[in-house]
Amino acid sequence: MTRKTNTGDPIIFSEWKPVGKTKVQQTEYTFDSIIEGGESSGTVHQAE
Repeated sequence: MTRKTNTGDPIIFSEWKPVGKTKVQQTEYTFDSIIEGGESSGTVHQAE
């Protein structure tokens, strides 16, 4: 297993957490980072 999609991009999983009553925070993790130690890919988004 290469831990990549069929186009060669890293496999990415998203974690969603509520922030307050009307917002959510999305943190993205690559499959590699989960296997190697659970570090975030650094991408964090907040949305209403």
